[in-house]
Amino acid sequence: MPKIRNLKNDQDIKGNEKLVGTDTDTGFTFNFPISAIKTYIDRDANTETVALKTDGGIIKENNELLLSTNIQKYRKTFTASEMLAFNGGTKVKIIDAPGANKVIVPVTQYFFMDFNSVAYNFSQSLSLTYGDSTNAFGTTYFNDMLNHNADRGQLSSATGGVFGPFINEAVYLGMQSGSVTQGDSPVTFLVTYYILDLS
Repeated sequence: MPKIRNLKNDQDIKGNEKLVGTDTDTGFTFNFPISAIKTYIDRDANTETVALKTDGGIIKENNELLLSTNIQKYRKTFTASEMLAFNGGTKVKIIDAPGANKVIVPVTQYFFMDFNSVAYNFSQSLSLTYGDSTNAFGTTYFNDMLNHNADRGQLSSATGGVFGPFINEAVYLGMQSGSVTQGDSPVTFLVTYYILDLS
């Protein structure tokens, strides 16, 4: 049997031409006419009961999306004045509400402080919350990290959690009630997340 890499490419595909593949019902190798593949895509692919998995988690079942693999990203470099604006428990919306019957699910969180000359004096950690609530979730950006007098970074998965449905809730970054009155370093925050559709 010739090696695939030695075969010529056919740029003029016809419906009566065939591909070789494995039948999932029998495990046997069959020829699949191009015309039959087109019929499947046009008619059956959107109605067939399927279960796709990745990393042990079901992505689709019965053609219903349970988990999106479309990872999205929020990234912003906060200036020193924007960091000082967190004083007194101010929160900043970083991810808009996703819409009806949808929940934002953070995956990873990262921050990097490019130290300038004056250390911050955060009395509390910055954290993420659903809505403008008092319940933090995920990994907090510890004040002893932000208050350091050298470059600092922290990468972590979104561990921990709070109770509640949090459907169609935006995500905020901030302190609960703490203070910060000094510091002059820019801080870059990066959050990766996906949208879970519960409808």
